[in-house]
Amino acid sequence: MKRNTAANSGLERLLSAYRNVFRIPENLNHYNERDFRIAERKFVKYALKNGIGI
Repeated sequence: MKRNTAANSGLERLLSAYRNVFRIPENLNHYNERDFRIAERKFVKYALKNGIGI
């Protein structure tokens, strides 16, 4: 089955943008590595669900 690369690349760009929004010095210096990954994932899910503007 063929993947829709245009739709996937748009979603990947959106995920990347939300990750960059989360990766500010305040968050980078606050969390340890494991907790950072968990918090980033929760933030990205929240941003996708609620449509946070970039």
